[in-house]
Amino acid sequence: MGFQTPRSGSGYTGIATYYSSANGREYISQQLSSPLVNGVNYYLEFYVSLSDTSSHATDGLGAYISVNPTDNGDGFNLPYIPQIRQPDGIPVTSKTTWTKISSFYTATGGESYVTIGNFYPDSTTTIDTVPATGNFWIAYYYIDDVLLIPDSLVNVKAIDSVSDAKFSVYPNPSSGLFQISSTEEFIGVMMIYDLKGQLMMEKVVNEKASFDLGYFNSGVYFYHFNDGLNSRYGKLIISK
Repeated sequence: MGFQTPRSGSGYTGIATYYSSANGREYISQQLSSPLVNGVNYYLEFYVSLSDTSSHATDGLGAYISVNPTDNGDGFNLPYIPQIRQPDGIPVTSKTTWTKISSFYTATGGESYVTIGNFYPDSTTTIDTVPATGNFWIAYYYIDDVLLIPDSLVNVKAIDSVSDAKFSVYPNPSSGLFQISSTEEFIGVMMIYDLKGQLMMEKVVNEKASFDLGYFNSGVYFYHFNDGLNSRYGKLIISK
């Protein structure tokens, strides 16, 4: 369907939100690592980019959070109302950048699955024609960086932070050993959180320190560094 540089990591997936068959749809779905908790506010985001060969762009992209897995057996739009979706009437048309779709959600308890796609029929989907590199009568979107976290972690995650040339943590992803690199001297506190917002590690570090998280499970974590003058945030990926 074309090429896009992953927003992070080494890959992404893709789905059709519209094609020549009436109401034809594709979806991606994932079981959560643990069910959502009743009354807790969560933040969900994912990024999309229209494929090079797509001749059409649509609105309607959204995420449906459910207790049970959705049935995607017939290839047509699923009869659910997504709790998170892009604004009505504004198709995502960029083929060169990643567009974020995000919102907050208050759990009713027990939700264990997230399904992403266009849940609306053609009759209520805004469909635009766009320049394409092929003859595919389709709207096909790459999907990357799906994230669902308690809203207490929103200020820590810093997914959209501008790259800081003065401070970095590398290699990332890592099997667990991370190194701090900075052009400035400092002594501060490095705090590591898991996806539930739990503080997993707190350590005093300097501008050349390393820290070993090899005893953590593989997954996504967030760091918050503070030296009394500056706070820096970021995402860490442990892959074993």
